[in-house]
Amino acid sequence: MVNTINKAKTHCPKGHAYVKENLVLSALKQGRRSCKICRSIGDKKRRNPNGNISPAVLNSQKTHCPNGHLLEGENLIVSETKIGKRSCRICKNEKNKIREQKPERKKYKLEWNSKNLDKLRGHSSKWKKNNPEKAKQWDKEHPENVKQRSRKHEKNPKRIAYRQKWQKLDYAINPEKTLQKNIRTFEKLGQPLDLSSSQYKRSLQAWSKTVKKNNLECAICGTKKNLKSHHIFEKGPYPKLSFNENNGIVLCGQHHYEVHGIHLKSKTYYFYK
Repeated sequence: MVNTINKAKTHCPKGHAYVKENLVLSALKQGRRSCKICRSIGDKKRRNPNGNISPAVLNSQKTHCPNGHLLEGENLIVSETKIGKRSCRICKNEKNKIREQKPERKKYKLEWNSKNLDKLRGHSSKWKKNNPEKAKQWDKEHPENVKQRSRKHEKNPKRIAYRQKWQKLDYAINPEKTLQKNIRTFEKLGQPLDLSSSQYKRSLQAWSKTVKKNNLECAICGTKKNLKSHHIFEKGPYPKLSFNENNGIVLCGQHHYEVHGIHLKSKTYYFYK
């Protein structure tokens, strides 16, 4: 009798309609119909009875997920922590594995791959290895995607550490190559001013000395040790201001690296943030 009376009801006591979206699945299996909205309100009151604590604070107080995994370090998803949520990466990976095994998902994936072959060819490493000539053509036709891919690759901390080791080894084994690279950069910077690489280098050294004479302290911390002259407007986009005395500030070594986005770890070794 109780089940028949419950099935005859169309609304809960608070006026919410018994629609498919508003029904609790666990209650339906038992033969009952309960309102999902009322249950969610009751759960919030149970967790936060006085209503003083915000949901963000309640989320930050959690130390484990419902399955018992620690919500710390690498187990947190970065994209959701920015929004203010904390979710378990292990549980999400397991859900994605179950989702990928479903036949509906496999069909959708095959259809999407057949429609978007150009996108896949630009990103998949297997296709590039099997078809190197076609990959070069694709890169020429899509230069914007190549730039985005290279930027992501260069920002990777593993890539930065590898590049620093390679630069040290290359400087020790082949100092001629590093010298030629520096000459090329100075030639590019000296082109708008009609200067050669040696003239540009000497004029830069003279500019740095004049800036240091006018300012004998670091502009940030006031130290007098390990001083370096810094361009306010950079040399690349503003080459005509590269030798202007008013375009220079004196900074210590640590603050000079920090202004350029580099964190100084010791006197000899530094790494990118």
